[in-house]
Amino acid sequence: MKTTTTRGRSVARIALGLALAVGLAGSLSACSGDDDPVEANDVEQDADEGGKIVEPEEPEIEGFLDPADTGLLGTWHWEEDPTDIFEFFSDGTAQYSVYGMVFDITWGLTADGELHLPAWFEDADVHAGEGEIDVWTLVDVTEDWFVIELDGDAYRYVRLGSEESLEIMAGFDADAAASNLGDSGIGASDDLWDDLSDHPLVGTWASDEGTVTFYADGTASMDSDEFDLDLFEELGVELTITWQASDTAFYFIMEISLLGETETEEMRVEFEIVGDTLFTIDEFGDTDVMTRVG
Repeated sequence: MKTTTTRGRSVARIALGLALAVGLAGSLSACSGDDDPVEANDVEQDADEGGKIVEPEEPEIEGFLDPADTGLLGTWHWEEDPTDIFEFFSDGTAQYSVYGMVFDITWGLTADGELHLPAWFEDADVHAGEGEIDVWTLVDVTEDWFVIELDGDAYRYVRLGSEESLEIMAGFDADAAASNLGDSGIGASDDLWDDLSDHPLVGTWASDEGTVTFYADGTASMDSDEFDLDLFEELGVELTITWQASDTAFYFIMEISLLGETETEEMRVEFEIVGDTLFTIDEFGDTDVMTRVG
């Protein structure tokens, strides 16, 4: 849900991390077939009627600007989460890191402001026209920040080390999320219920973003367009959600496992229940309204 926030990272970012994990798992799955692997340097060759060996032409995408002329070279982080980072290199490659995962990718920018990136940052070659590509719009770029947009959603990135970046970093380090959770972890500033079976949150709540279910045994589940749980299971992405709550705040503890690695995220959300309506607000002031449906 869009309003539950985890130490400065919204659930939407967790969903992105999960989706990236799915893309990674899918790439690994695609490489695990029975066919013998083909070395990267192998070149397919064909013989024409005269027996002459010819090399196939490499596909090319023309129209990309020289990376040095794009204004994007360097390291940038998302203004809402400095752990979400792009680093663009002059050879048309880049690194994208989010949720503790690092992806080596290629990229290209056209004169019309189309920023070509691999979809879900999977193993795709932008310059060779291979793989699934997302075409972002570079809305604006300056020396210290740029804005990109995809499907109506805009993201603003600031240059690492700039004055604004330093301010964001300082604010992030002193974020309310950390003070709410405290050094001793979940519930440091809340009087948590020992037995959740009678907690008013127990049940299923829905909004336009999807549904969330609080179970009496302290586990929880989410269902939305951002969480394709069947696909996660198919690709080996394991997601476990538990919850704790006081009278005025609840916590999600999310354990996400992929390829033997496990990440744990904690989210704190303040809430109020009026009848069958659940009002929530996170540390950043984002709100949501949900209705009990079960």
